Amino acid sequence: MKKTKRICVDFDCVPYNATEEYNKDGIRVAHVNRDIETLCNPKDLVIPLNRIRVIYDYPLRTPTTREFISDDKKGFTRIELVRKLCKEYRNIYDEEEAEVRNPGMMSSPMFNRAESHGPHGIWGHDLEDLVLMRIKQCKKASNGNEFLLEVDS
Repeated sequence: MKKTKRICVDFDCVPYNATEEYNKDGIRVAHVNRDIETLCNPKDLVIPLNRIRVIYDYPLRTPTTREFISDDKKGFTRIELVRKLCKEYRNIYDEEEAEVRNPGMMSSPMFNRAESHGPHGIWGHDLEDLVLMRIKQCKKASNGNEFLLEVDS
C-alpha cells in the first residue's frame, strides 16, 4: 500500500529591510496585514482542497474546529489561507470577550493574559502574542480535510 504524504504548509516571511525588526518564522496574527507583505511564495497553491476543517487549540482550553472554503475550486493559496486563519483567530477572541470580557493580565510569575472562562477558555496569551507558524494535515482525518495549526507566542 502506498503511503500518502501529509500536507504541511509553513508561513515564513522575509525581512522588511536590514534594520527593521521582523518575524521571519511566521505571521503575527494581530499584524497579519503588515506581515503578509513579506510572506514567502504567497500565491502558491498549498492545499489542493476547496473545503477544509481547521482545529484551533492554542491557547484554548476548549479547542474549536472551523470550516473554510477556498475562493478558487483548485484549493487554497498560502496568502488566502493566512488571511482566513488569522481572521478566524480574531473571531474566536471576539466571541470569548463578548461572553466574558478580557480577564486582564496575571501578575506573576510572568505578565501573561489570565485565563478567561468563556466558550473557548483562552489562557496565557492575547491575540497580539500569537504567531502563525504552519498548518499540518491531521493523520486521522477520514477524508484528509482536517488540519491542525501550529502557533507560537
